[in-house]
Amino acid sequence: MLKKNKRSITICNLALFLLAFTMIAAAQVITWIYQNAAETDGWIKGKLFGMMALLTFIGVILLLLRDYVKDIINTTYQDVTGIHNKKSLEKKIQQLKERGDTLNVGMMIFDLNNLKQVNDQYGHECGDDFIQSFASCLTRITTANSFLARFGGDEFVIIQEKTSLEELEQMDLKLQRFVDEYNEKAELLLSYAVGYDVSYKNHYFLIEDLMDAVDKKMYQDKVQKKSIRRSICKDCPETYVAIPSVSPDILASKIQGIIYRNVNKRYAILMSDIENFHFINESYGYQLGNELLDILAKEFAIFEHTVLSNRFHTDVFISVVDVSDISDESFMQKVAERNTRIADMIKEKYPISYFRINTGIRMVDQQDVVPENLISFANLARRKAKEYSDHICVYTDALDEEEQMEGKILNSFRQAIRQEEFQVFFQPKIDAKTLRICGAEALVRWTKDEATIWTPNVFIPLLEKAGFITELDFYVYEKVFQWMRERADKGETPIPISVNVSRLHLKNPEKFTEKVFDLIMKYRIHTDYIIFEITESMFMEQPDVINDIIGKFHDKGIKISMDDFGAGYSSLNVLKDILFDEVKIDKQFLENDLSERGKIVLQELFHMLGRMNKSIVCEGVETKEISDFLVQEGCDELQGFFFYRPMDEEAFRNIMRKNEKKVVEIR
Repeated sequence: MLKKNKRSITICNLALFLLAFTMIAAAQVITWIYQNAAETDGWIKGKLFGMMALLTFIGVILLLLRDYVKDIINTTYQDVTGIHNKKSLEKKIQQLKERGDTLNVGMMIFDLNNLKQVNDQYGHECGDDFIQSFASCLTRITTANSFLARFGGDEFVIIQEKTSLEELEQMDLKLQRFVDEYNEKAELLLSYAVGYDVSYKNHYFLIEDLMDAVDKKMYQDKVQKKSIRRSICKDCPETYVAIPSVSPDILASKIQGIIYRNVNKRYAILMSDIENFHFINESYGYQLGNELLDILAKEFAIFEHTVLSNRFHTDVFISVVDVSDISDESFMQKVAERNTRIADMIKEKYPISYFRINTGIRMVDQQDVVPENLISFANLARRKAKEYSDHICVYTDALDEEEQMEGKILNSFRQAIRQEEFQVFFQPKIDAKTLRICGAEALVRWTKDEATIWTPNVFIPLLEKAGFITELDFYVYEKVFQWMRERADKGETPIPISVNVSRLHLKNPEKFTEKVFDLIMKYRIHTDYIIFEITESMFMEQPDVINDIIGKFHDKGIKISMDDFGAGYSSLNVLKDILFDEVKIDKQFLENDLSERGKIVLQELFHMLGRMNKSIVCEGVETKEISDFLVQEGCDELQGFFFYRPMDEEAFRNIMRKNEKKVVEIR
């Protein structure tokens, strides 16, 4: 088809040229007649002049069209993928041959794997899409110095001028990243072999020799990758192509047909996935990932009493199982045994130390046979299964209510920020020596309406997971700084306020510190009265980042508290290496009263921290006995329900007025 088009365009181009030449020649003849017709009537001369101008104009337009046709001819050197074809590549190589040298000219040859299998199993139309997807990834790594062409069914080449081996290596790494991103969402996964080299001084190639050397390197890469795959699984076939998935509409139709045709039977919808499948792909390759999907597809299909089994998407499979003659308990046990057997088989066959299947189950109630709902509920249970010890979860109405609650929180968060539904609460801290309020921790509550207040344990984990928590943190910081500014403007005694830092801020510590400092300047806050609480687990995970943040805060006079110390991550190295100002002992130390051993641990801890000149704060103080012990052992500040619960801003103002007059009343 391309050859026919090219021949037609060439003829058209020639015809346009001849026609333009004729028009311009005719215009010249008329011009001569006009110039030599002195006695001719003026009206006739006017007509001649008009014809001359018109013919000249048409001739110029036709010549411009000829250039346009030339551009069209150039596009015929493009492949169906939209890049240069073999003819265009031959022309480029000829140009390089005619050049004086090929110094700093590089070449990369790519071989796309599995094209034949895709064509054979899914048809050539799907194969064309497969090729175009890879060509699209290749296009993304090209630069202004690149010439990209397809010169075979599954072979591509990039000629890169003014380049180096380092640049070609980076281009290959970038391509692999783009291919990996594509494969995360694709049904037919891309993989390739590549070879590349550069012609430079003391490593000089003629262009044909360069192409031959690169082709050999590509073939070596192909053999090496195949060898690696075989070493992972000696019994595996040569190639695998990911099995196709089923669309939601087709799946819903199949499920509906099964249930309606068998109204006297009882069914269960199973949705299963591979835990951390993306990690397996990244660690062992997408080829092995495909093989695992193939194994799961076969095992799920032969599971006892299964009447339908399909791959839904990526690593998620859905099955319909007849459970008419089995109890729920026995069925759950069979599912658990199936998942364990598959995992053991895969770990034995492949060098994978960790493999787990998550399964969500929706028992079909004849009162609710809307297939879309059944699929959705099974999928919800699958996601929740990751949190269960056996990684199997059966859908319940309570699970659905929890999911709806999560959706309500996430969908209404931004509006809640705009409408200031979040309120800052204060929980006072007590000076252990004077028993007066010496500070407070700023907490947050979500007031949905006058009757509904959500505590942090309801929404904080979800906001952290969704990445919204940093926005809420800065909302709280600003509200606290506003309150501190108002108090200062009224001449009231300043009081230190602690605010919490979420771990997501560590992803961009420079932005975090910059925004904090901007807020401090905006509200002209005295930094001696600001304390940022950072959890011990954050210290353990990224000590260098934390110390960098602390250094910048200390430069501004801001104190840092290590929150939740002893909550499960404790390390003496943390106390030695982190530049914090105070330690906030986790309330777990004080739960269920204090044992003698617990008292010994706290005594020694207080002694060590005292020698390091660190302030000590104990939270979760709920009894007079514990309060007395902590005061006696040298704790600096106390916080807990024994003294005060978190309270809103107005209540805290009232408490502060009383605090300035008398010692807090101990119950």
